[in-house]
Amino acid sequence: METTLAAAIFQQPLKSSHWIILHRTSSVQLQVRQRNLLGGSPRIIDGKFEEYSGFIETSKEDFSGAEIRFSVMTNTIDTGNKRRDKHLASDAFLNSEQFPVIRFYSVSFEKKDDDKYILEGDCIIRGVAKTVLFEVTYRGIKKDEAGNAIACFKASAEINRRDFGIRSNLFFEALVEKKIRMLLDLEFFQLT
Repeated sequence: METTLAAAIFQQPLKSSHWIILHRTSSVQLQVRQRNLLGGSPRIIDGKFEEYSGFIETSKEDFSGAEIRFSVMTNTIDTGNKRRDKHLASDAFLNSEQFPVIRFYSVSFEKKDDDKYILEGDCIIRGVAKTVLFEVTYRGIKKDEAGNAIACFKASAEINRRDFGIRSNLFFEALVEKKIRMLLDLEFFQLT
């Protein structure tokens, strides 16, 4: 009987906790370097996305092995220059009309150190899926004014835009470097 009871306990799924992004304290940014055709130093173009969503499901307190999903609305890019934003949303860059969402699905979330993790997953941009690795810092759990748990993370990754079919005319290719840096500062609200 003890063997049967033990087997029943171990066969039950672990209790998972569910977390969703808290928008008011999160940000999704990108950076790309623009070359200076006159030979000066390149400048960094900063942008942010205004609309995004995501969740974490985990059975461990330290979030290792968590399932993470994330999506970004491509037509909400904001670089502080409306003309440039229109170009970035066009077919020359993100093609928001045909591909309105960038999606990310985790494959693994592995703890490397006390607060350092590697997040590996499939990122889909313009209908092209590629593996992307994020370096993640877990900044712990805090409580909001109502006493709810908030999990805090910072993450960064670098992608090659050409891997996702983001190419344009010769002038654009001469100016905009192929590497795009993604910077995420995310806080997640615990649902269960």
